Amino acid sequence: MEHQEHTQLTSAEIAELWSIYMNDSAMACVLTHFAETVEDEEVRPRMQQALMIAKQNMEDVERIFEQEEILPPHAFPIKQHVVKGTPRLFSDVFYLTFVLHGSRTAMATHAAAITMAARKDLSDMFRVFFDRAYELHISVRDVMQAKGVYVRSPQITYPRQLDYVQKTSFMGGYFGKKRPLLAVEVAHLYMTGLNNEIGRSICIGFAQVNKDPQLQQYYARGVQFTKGIVEHVHEALMDSDVIYPTTWDVNVTDSTISPFSDSLMLYVVTGLAGLGITVYGAALSTSMRRDLGSMYASFINKAAHFAEDGLELLINRGWMEQPPRVNDRKKLMGQD
Repeated sequence: MEHQEHTQLTSAEIAELWSIYMNDSAMACVLTHFAETVEDEEVRPRMQQALMIAKQNMEDVERIFEQEEILPPHAFPIKQHVVKGTPRLFSDVFYLTFVLHGSRTAMATHAAAITMAARKDLSDMFRVFFDRAYELHISVRDVMQAKGVYVRSPQITYPRQLDYVQKTSFMGGYFGKKRPLLAVEVAHLYMTGLNNEIGRSICIGFAQVNKDPQLQQYYARGVQFTKGIVEHVHEALMDSDVIYPTTWDVNVTDSTISPFSDSLMLYVVTGLAGLGITVYGAALSTSMRRDLGSMYASFINKAAHFAEDGLELLINRGWMEQPPRVNDRKKLMGQD
């Protein structure tokens, strides 16, 4: 039998494994509270399914870390970051919406990880992660549709003929008459609005239960930031007479008792801001009207500043784990 030499992990593989472990650890905490406080018996199995997936993914990544003799991050042990027996902070419909959003993000993350993996065992594992996220997404989507709470992207008239763009005003939008939105632009506006509705509910809930004035102020900023984005999205859609889809539920309860640790809540909000930058970048790259491009560029700038402030809070409080990095050669050579 031919001897096969062990192949070390690449920087991309290490980064993906570390990120997946951290995010699934945080989600396991959030989903533990969801699974314990959910009231609808049709929603409960989906929360349990999502929690099981997060734990399975972590176990699979831990096996790779053990094989490679890499210390896994401390992350967010459930016993340290979830307060058992606290009242529910969000509604069942929000639970579904949050998990649906998380499954979308997970599919995109794992698809990217597959393309970056050099080792077959890792690409196979990331494929399993993708399949788990896909199955969860379909399961949650079907329940939401059955309950009439699934918020669909706006509909447009079917195209009935082929045509070519005749004028460069197609790209305009700063001044004068704006052309109607393209289907792809409507899709990204919808997703941007939906993501920020979720982020706004998270920030409202966390501000409501937080006793730390500095963190409470940060979440209050998040409420205003996400509210402003939703208003811009609504205006852009209404300008083309596209109805902005709305949620069917009051997402946040009146509880003032925190179910989570301060470090977990701050990590979640900062992570959502970072995810927003990715979403706005994708929207900017496919939106052909200049005013929309400028709008998304503004969103990216504001989200970057908000995320940076969140990272500073994490670092200053000693809550941010050091991600994997290359050796500091200058320091090793005594030049630093």
